[in-house]
Amino acid sequence: MKKYLTLSVLVGMSACVADVALAQSNCLPREVIVSRLAEKYGETVQTRALTHNGVLVESYASSNGSWTVITTTPTEVSCLMASGSNFEL
Repeated sequence: MKKYLTLSVLVGMSACVADVALAQSNCLPREVIVSRLAEKYGETVQTRALTHNGVLVESYASSNGSWTVITTTPTEVSCLMASGSNFEL
């Protein structure tokens, strides 16, 4: 039983590390991400919110229904958090 618990913890930890690595690969300067969203997908900002620790959360969407959510740190590094289709306001 102890061996299976240890294996489960290691698998879970490796999944977390993979998620962090993936998230970091989706991070660029804010102006680069915003420009790409506009040029490639026709997306414009729809909502903005500021978290208690100074992170800006924004949603972008286009008239064809594509959408993206990004977060931006106070140092202007933005990360893609989620994207999809069928956006409705």
